[in-house]
Amino acid sequence: MSLVDTWAASASGAYALSETYLYTVEAFTEYIDHLNDDGIVSVTRWIFETPQQTLRLVSLGREALERCGVDDVAQHIMILKNGGAATFLLKKTPFTEDEIQLMEDICEYLQFEIVYTPKTRNNSIFTQLITTDDPEEFYREYVLNVAPTTDDKPFFFYTVALSDLPNLVSLGLESESFKNNVALLWLFRLILISFFLVFLFFVLPPLFYARRGTDMRILLYFAFLGLGFMFVEIPLLQKFMLFLGNPTYSLSVILVSLLISGGIGSYLTSRLSLQNVRVVVVYLMVVIIVYVVALPLLSDRLFSFELSARIAVSVSMTSLLGIAMGMPFPSGIKNLGRTLPSSIPWAWAVNGATSVLGSV
Repeated sequence: MSLVDTWAASASGAYALSETYLYTVEAFTEYIDHLNDDGIVSVTRWIFETPQQTLRLVSLGREALERCGVDDVAQHIMILKNGGAATFLLKKTPFTEDEIQLMEDICEYLQFEIVYTPKTRNNSIFTQLITTDDPEEFYREYVLNVAPTTDDKPFFFYTVALSDLPNLVSLGLESESFKNNVALLWLFRLILISFFLVFLFFVLPPLFYARRGTDMRILLYFAFLGLGFMFVEIPLLQKFMLFLGNPTYSLSVILVSLLISGGIGSYLTSRLSLQNVRVVVVYLMVVIIVYVVALPLLSDRLFSFELSARIAVSVSMTSLLGIAMGMPFPSGIKNLGRTLPSSIPWAWAVNGATSVLGSV
């Protein structure tokens, strides 16, 4: 994998917040499992003065090798550098003396720098992580977060700990690295601005208007519906990205499935009473909890299926949620139409505002 990722969004810093399942412990374990005994995984990524991406490759490789039963990972890794790019080599079996010498001879001929081989260890930071008996201590003490990323937290490019965000400028990160990590800082600021504007335009007016008959519980109901829908939709898009194998498939399949099934649920509300909606909400809570536990296990068992079969399974699973998710909003509007029709515009407005915030 030689710089296989696009940097199109890096100018805004958004790239650090995108998921990539190529660089996780589970992925590296799969790579190793697919190698023959002499097979090598080769990954080329940028290397900075303050190492992060390449150093995180080491943490991933180390963790994956240990899961595969390797005790002495120091003999399975080599890292070579040419300018701003470094190539990380991970072998299923230990590198032989002949292989190490051959690689060092090639580096000398091509004028590449040796960062680490089992024979030549020129970079103390990489050497420490590769050879330490306590990698967790290294992760705690290192200036950036280079702990192994997993399928449940696949943000490989985000390396600044939350506690270090206020000091981001003083960390002295290189330009591209700084852009990649500054996004979350701006995201926090935008969330604060958004909440202020929502409060100013969608909370204060209803509070004032409530004196003339609007029940604030109604507005809270629609506000939490807007948040709740996004709290389910966005993680589903993220989770099914791995299961379907491509962000485009996940976005198209899951979004279409939720919208169509939500529309079906909305249509079915003509036969529901308000008491039934309470049952629907409890059902949603139970199904979401089951999904959190069962979805990773089910995904592992179904990876070998054809794409068409995985799409069918994805549509079926999300429809179980989507039909129920489409019911509370129209039921609430129908109830308002009978009791407080003047509050319907505010219900729509508050729901729309919190939906935008929920997506962030």
